[in-house]
Amino acid sequence: MAQDPQANLGNALDGASLDLIAVTAKRRAAKARPIEDVAERLSSSAIALFSERGFDAVTVSDIARAAGVTPRTFFRYFPTKETVIVDIQDQTNARLVDLIEHAPPQADTLELIGTLLRTWLDEYEPVQRATVRLISDSESLHAALLFRTTEWERRLGEALRTRYPHLTEEQSHLLAGTLFLFLRLSFDAANLDGSSYSTTCDRLVDQFRIVLAADVATPAPDSAS
Repeated sequence: MAQDPQANLGNALDGASLDLIAVTAKRRAAKARPIEDVAERLSSSAIALFSERGFDAVTVSDIARAAGVTPRTFFRYFPTKETVIVDIQDQTNARLVDLIEHAPPQADTLELIGTLLRTWLDEYEPVQRATVRLISDSESLHAALLFRTTEWERRLGEALRTRYPHLTEEQSHLLAGTLFLFLRLSFDAANLDGSSYSTTCDRLVDQFRIVLAADVATPAPDSAS
């Protein structure tokens, strides 16, 4: 029997050891326990409903009702319902910054990309698969995450330039954009053939190395001639 595409989505998001409450508290500059309790109920309720119904089918009123608060209270903690998922992505992307900060001082560029993304994808594959499923059915969530990616490309660029001071600002941002490009391609390819994200990413990095070594502007000789 085919598995429900939403099956275990809530577990993947809610059980990913992600401290959503810390993100919410930081955004609101508040750390009091009652505030954490409400934020936790809201995020858990939202994730459970997204898992059950899909992202677009859930309203803020639905989330607030499930958490036992009013919609007005929801907006005190989350500017939009997309923010619940964006907060999760913020935390996984913060891990990429941590990996960059501890990357080898000298590394082949493509080897560095492969190592960073392999580690990150191995840690967060269940979360990313769950998020990709939500995005596939929601233009608004896709747009929110795409907009946020622009900010994270900037942050990763800064982290790369700090770790590798010889990089120019333009080079570091180009490298950060390449990281996200490989992530998007890995998600798309792995979801088509059922491979793990990290295995797919390794394959794409290897293919990119072949492309860079090839003279793509010059046709290969015709073996029949």
